[in-house]
Formats: sequence, structure tokens, C-alpha cells
Amino acid sequence: MPSSHYRELKKNAQSLRKHLLPAKFNPMGDYRERVFTGVVAFRVLCHAAIEEYFEVRAIEIAKSALSQCRTTGKVSLPAIALMGFSGREHGLPPHTIDPPEPSKKKAWPSEIEIKQRLNDCTCSFVQRISRDNHGVRERNILSMLIPIGIDPVDIDRLFLSEIDNFGMSRGDYAHKAPSIHTAKRPDPKDELSKIQKLLNLIDPVDKKLDSLLALTKAK
Repeated sequence: MPSSHYRELKKNAQSLRKHLLPAKFNPMGDYRERVFTGVVAFRVLCHAAIEEYFEVRAIEIAKSALSQCRTTGKVSLPAIALMGFSGREHGLPPHTIDPPEPSKKKAWPSEIEIKQRLNDCTCSFVQRISRDNHGVRERNILSMLIPIGIDPVDIDRLFLSEIDNFGMSRGDYAHKAPSIHTAKRPDPKDELSKIQKLLNLIDPVDKKLDSLLALTKAK
């Protein structure tokens, strides 16, 4: 069964389709100017919904992995991945169990406690996704999925290609005047088909994310 986040994503896409695209498509592409404006808005807002979906799911799994470690002492695959792909430097254990000087007392848990190191890595990940992620290009997707334990072997290359193209074209839409894009007369039927195809490709990713989340709930 799809996650509640995925169901909400599809619901949002359906709502945007209802409000921004024509109820019936014209096979000749003969539409009023406002329809093309709606197509541009549809793509940009669908991009925002998909971006939010991946951010929310990644953060959910990261926080759950940290919570599991804190409460049960178990370290799940997502927890291992968070530490392995944190970008933080993890040195060898210190030479003393207590801080050698008062100025190091506050930061000492990060030097000597594995749970604190996981906490630091998780906080950095959540902050990076919440504040610094701006898109769904391939690099954005990998930076969200791999650090929570998705095996690169399990990432469909067609999905990556499609979402990277989608992210690239959205960037083009969002950073140029709408009149430039509406002049190209983008086809609303084609735009809807692209979003539907992308949502179908996200479905198996959603199932993998659910499997990872389940690992962080095991007692």
C-alpha cells in the first residue's frame, strides 16, 4: 500500500490538474492564452509538490533512525548510512575518557559517544535538506536517498533520467518570464502525461522508502 505521503502527492497533482489544466484537451492544440499560463503553473507547482514529498520522506526516516537508536540502542541501515554519508569527519577515539580541558567539555560527547555522533549527522542532514535543497535534479535526489540507506543498485535509471529532465525544465520555467514559455504554447495533455509518468516511477521508490522506515521502527 502506498504511503500517506505518496497518496497526498497524487492528490495534490490531481487537484492541480483540475484547477490549472483544461477539463478536455483539444487535439489541435487550439487553446486560449490563459491555458498555456496554466500549463506553466501546473509544472512549477507539481515540481514543488514532488520536491516536498522527497524532503519530507527523507527527514522522516532520518529522524526515526535517530529515535530508534536513542530509545533501543539499535542501529538501523538508515542510521549507518546517515553516518557514512554525513560528510562529517569522524576521527579515532580520544586518548582520555574525560575532556582534557574545560573548553572541550561541551563538544566532548561528539568525540566519544556514538549516539551523539549519530545525532550530529542526523541534525546536519535534516538541516541540509530543509534549508539547502532546491530541486529534484539527479544530484538532489541522490543527496536525499543515499544518506538514508537507499542502495544505488535499487535506483531505477529511468526514474533518475526522467526526474532530472523534469527538474531541469522546471528550472527553465521558473527562472524566465512566463510570457517566454506561454509563447511556446506548451501542450497541456503532454504536460499531464509527463507528470503521470513521473508519479508512476516514484511509486516503487515510495515502497523502498517504506521498507527503510520499517527498519527504524523495529524493536
